[in-house]
Amino acid sequence: MCLLTDESKRHIKKKWNRVTSSIWTKLFSAIFTIQFGLVVFFQSRVLVRNYSIYNDDRFKEAYKCDKDEDNSVEYLFAFSAIQSLVFMVLQLYLVYFGLNAIFHEHIIQIITLVALNFGSAAYSLVQLLQIKIRVDRIQNNDNCNAGLTGFDIDWLRVDLPQVLTLTTISVISAIIASKLYRQFGWSVYKRIGGDLRIQRIYRSNLIFIMLLKLNLFFWIIYIIPTVIVALKITDFSGGKVVDVVLIAYHGFATLLALILQILAYSSIKRESTAGMIAFSVLWTLIVADYGLLIYAFVRLLILGSYFMIIFSK
Repeated sequence: MCLLTDESKRHIKKKWNRVTSSIWTKLFSAIFTIQFGLVVFFQSRVLVRNYSIYNDDRFKEAYKCDKDEDNSVEYLFAFSAIQSLVFMVLQLYLVYFGLNAIFHEHIIQIITLVALNFGSAAYSLVQLLQIKIRVDRIQNNDNCNAGLTGFDIDWLRVDLPQVLTLTTISVISAIIASKLYRQFGWSVYKRIGGDLRIQRIYRSNLIFIMLLKLNLFFWIIYIIPTVIVALKITDFSGGKVVDVVLIAYHGFATLLALILQILAYSSIKRESTAGMIAFSVLWTLIVADYGLLIYAFVRLLILGSYFMIIFSK
């Protein structure tokens, strides 16, 4: 008994034909799948290396000495693990994002994907610098580096290959994207014609749907700071009613963001003006929540760790 209907078979065949329509579509589809596998491999090595560093008694003592405090350094590995996990999930999402762009011959999405790929390469460099600067700072502190003689983070073998690989793949994907731009541009022109107004409407439609896809991914990542804020702000004594309000509003806005994305996608498919107006108005509540989230993270002094930015040396 066949579980697929004739319509489903035609739909799958259409997508397969899009993927295999040219050497460039095949290469573009394959390159991000390969990249995902490579990043999982590289990040696994980074995690193992970071675990060995942050759980090394010599580093723990030197870190406490350098910071002049007795706080545990265990949170460093926790944030490192979160960053690596998010990075791997991003690469998996890029596989979907790339295939989806091929299925729909969405050249703007392909250009965005290439930009995200260069961003991935840049982050891999940030990841390298993050650990290297932290360890180098402690090793250069004569008051705290006594136990770190010969301490090596092995960045040339662990981190640098990832940076070089992702940079190379980013350049290759940009070259392939330029070929797809010509291929898809002609295909779309044949489908919608040369009317500039129709082209603008079509382009705006595709951009908006693409942004919804991106926003859904970042909504998933958005859950992480939501949990962190909820766990960190636990002391409501001393009249800190504002903390309760902020957490409640943030939880509401997080759920609302998902509902609004579903509403927007449904509205644009049904060409519902009322739905899009409702989305535009209610989305201001989400924008307000972004501001409150930034305030909360700055206040908790953990913004840099989550967003993978080096604020201290």
